[in-house]
Amino acid sequence: MREFTRRQLLRAVGTGGLALGSVKAIDNVVLGYGVGGGTNLREQDLDPLLAENRQFGGKIEDGGMTYDVDGEGLWIERGDDQRFHPFDERPDDLAGDALALFRDAAELMAETTYEYHTIAGFFGRLSETTPRPLATAALRGDVSDPVAPAVVERFCGVSPANSEGLVEGLKEGFREYGHYDIPRYVAGSVEDNVVMGRVDLRAPFEGPTDIGTLIEEDSTGLFCYELSYRAIEALHSVSATDQRPPLAAFWVRDRRHKHVYNGLASVVRKGGQLRVPVTFLDYTHSTLYDDLH
Repeated sequence: MREFTRRQLLRAVGTGGLALGSVKAIDNVVLGYGVGGGTNLREQDLDPLLAENRQFGGKIEDGGMTYDVDGEGLWIERGDDQRFHPFDERPDDLAGDALALFRDAAELMAETTYEYHTIAGFFGRLSETTPRPLATAALRGDVSDPVAPAVVERFCGVSPANSEGLVEGLKEGFREYGHYDIPRYVAGSVEDNVVMGRVDLRAPFEGPTDIGTLIEEDSTGLFCYELSYRAIEALHSVSATDQRPPLAAFWVRDRRHKHVYNGLASVVRKGGQLRVPVTFLDYTHSTLYDDLH
């Protein structure tokens, strides 16, 4: 596979050598979002979208206890004592947080009722309901290699314990320390749609995109999946029990456009009913449009 330097590719973009790839990039960015065609999120059947993209279960550390939710029941570990509590049996020996998590998890496994909101409506809904932080932690799934909360706060100027502030702070952090990597996007479009993978055009633009690197480097180029993953890392950098309101973040894949954005969810109760409010956000758009402003 032939390789090009970053300088050669940027020259090609500037002289129109990648025009066909640029047309494809415009199609991927614009079409399908209710602008020039496709189906806007407001018009989609969102339950299947959630079923495909969200996860439920995994290990939760809280107060010296380790909870592990799977499809059949709840594992609880404290020290050397580990016990399994099946969802189809009465949890007579559980109390407090363990009992609350057992009941919430059993209900969510049996049937999940989603509510879909704008971002403002989402946080408004959370403010008027009772949060279920351990059940929300289970919505996160297993969290591996968490980012230090202090690093997240340095990146966006907001403590990750303040989830609503963090959502806004991440937008500003991505704008300050990064930019949407348009040359890499166009190069990838040409690689996929013009030269059909025979030449590696993305390589000159690739590099580390972790939050620490974003802070130290001078405006790192980012793709949609990198923006989405960094947002998840930031939102999950503190436990759900230490976050107000507690949130679970996840990827949503738009397969038609090879695009990824974020969903946010939280488990709540109101009037005895368990609900999962959900909203969606796309840091690609807020970062890209700021770059082009």
